[in-house]
Amino acid sequence: MRVRSVLIGAVIGIVSVFSARPGLTSEELVFGVHPFMPADKLFETFTPLTGYLSDVAGQPVRIEIAKDYQAHIEAVGNDQRDIAYLGPVPYVRVVDGHGAKPILAQLEVGGKTTFRGAIVVRHDSPVKVLKDLAGKRFAFGDKSSTMSHLVPWSMLISAGAPKASLAGFEHLPNHEAVGLAVLSGMFDAGAVKESVFRNQENRGLRVLTWTAPIANHVLVARSDMPDATRNKLQAALMRIHESADGVAVLRAIKPSVTALVPANDGDLDHLRKILAGLRGRG
Repeated sequence: MRVRSVLIGAVIGIVSVFSARPGLTSEELVFGVHPFMPADKLFETFTPLTGYLSDVAGQPVRIEIAKDYQAHIEAVGNDQRDIAYLGPVPYVRVVDGHGAKPILAQLEVGGKTTFRGAIVVRHDSPVKVLKDLAGKRFAFGDKSSTMSHLVPWSMLISAGAPKASLAGFEHLPNHEAVGLAVLSGMFDAGAVKESVFRNQENRGLRVLTWTAPIANHVLVARSDMPDATRNKLQAALMRIHESADGVAVLRAIKPSVTALVPANDGDLDHLRKILAGLRGRG
């Protein structure tokens, strides 16, 4: 609790530093994010970053949380967000459905540009391998979630436990809700990203299997953002880890974020193959 209080205090301190911003224009930029965690935590996570971007752009930056993943995909695809935080699957769907978006940066976590998820069960579960989940109840996250639905779904199919073999399944609002639903016994298993598993592990979750690593989340700009603005934002994001204030901004996103780095669309090709396999199976 003490550590969490210190972290929240640091975040508030960062926000207060950024709140007095001389020279800001009245025109605001909108920063879009998908609801992968509760809204209050999303504001706590991204307010330091939007403050940093406000200073860089000389414009206020407002956080807009979509009601669900699909709404976020549509808003970003239709250039209704100036800057957006996208998971791998939402990014691919934005590009496939609406065309390329300029990638400003990719998260580097623990020195890596990939992340993984886990299919989890309770610590006392008799389930040992994925195939054992046939006839069990499974909790997924949002239908467009990379690590809480689509990648785990592909793994279940490959293991011989497709959705049709399950006793039942539901899509819950976010990764944390999935973990808690498994812990409560409402579901026999579920799919979450690694950071959520780590937060809930000591409450009784066990990893049944890890996913393959997938390219990490990205920040994109709207397709018609002026080059000067986009280049200014991108340059600032590339050097954010070089200052103590910038490091604090990154740690507000996630304590293990080490930098924001360049990325390209081809980094998502492995994920595209997984999604193509799912489409091929209907």
